Amino acid sequence: MTGTRALRQRGTTLIEVLVAIVLMSILVLGVSALWAWVGNLMFDLTVRQKAVFALNGEMERLASLHRFTDFGTAVGFTESTDGYTAVLGGLTGLPTDRLVYGDDLTGVQPFGQDFVTTDSATFRANPGKVYAYPAGTALTKRNAIMLDEVRGLTARLSWTESVTGPDCYPNQCKVVVLYLEFPFRLVDADPFVAAGKTEALTLMTMVGRYR
Repeated sequence: MTGTRALRQRGTTLIEVLVAIVLMSILVLGVSALWAWVGNLMFDLTVRQKAVFALNGEMERLASLHRFTDFGTAVGFTESTDGYTAVLGGLTGLPTDRLVYGDDLTGVQPFGQDFVTTDSATFRANPGKVYAYPAGTALTKRNAIMLDEVRGLTARLSWTESVTGPDCYPNQCKVVVLYLEFPFRLVDADPFVAAGKTEALTLMTMVGRYR
């Protein structure tokens, strides 16, 4: 009788403790992986939302330049560049030749050249500016804008234009398709260091001076 009572009162065995530890470890690892995945997803969504806002803001800027200045007809305000990827971020048929802001927009009034810089320090300190990189080389030049100044995340900006519409001021009504490729990272003077899988957003509108 004494032996039976002792057998019934015995505690948890070492094997049971080890099994419990293994199960808890698996559970903790699974939860940690889930939180890491959720964190990455939220980060990606945040960056994408910033890219959407930036795309709309840059289209507003471009439309204002065409509407209120000679930006659409003057020589030197834009530069034609090539070598862009035709397939990016799930989008196909992207044009490999596009337009970017030139280095010197002094004659664009009332905007002047305030929003374009060729200096990385100025670009880093003023997130609203467009960075023309590299300076002075037309076909390889790209425009960068800042998406997240804390993380140094950037996006590549470019567009295409096509003349349209008989009711516009002569030669100043155009269909503009704006392209925003992201994310990149600003490292030293280079604003296009890889920062993950690159996506592309596009936005189309008509710009120009109306009669």
